[in-house]
Amino acid sequence: MNCKFLVDVFGVGVRLWRGEPGKVVPRDDVEKCLLEATVGEKAAELKKNALKWKKAAEAAVAEGGSSDRNIEEFVEEVRRRSRVTRPGF
Repeated sequence: MNCKFLVDVFGVGVRLWRGEPGKVVPRDDVEKCLLEATVGEKAAELKKNALKWKKAAEAAVAEGGSSDRNIEEFVEEVRRRSRVTRPGF
């Protein structure tokens, strides 16, 4: 599942096929994937996508970002519910 998201959804990784269960991945396959992820056009695309997601994550956790707003809303909901169940607090 993680591979699906990293490769197909987020576009920040390459897929390394393990083959048969219990079998060691051949050195050549590992080398091919490492080169694909670090050198050339595909590597540049992976880096571009990673930077895009980095910026999105930074914006989400910044003050006023979506994660910041969500945690504030959550805390307010907890406070509201605690006042309902424990009046006077």
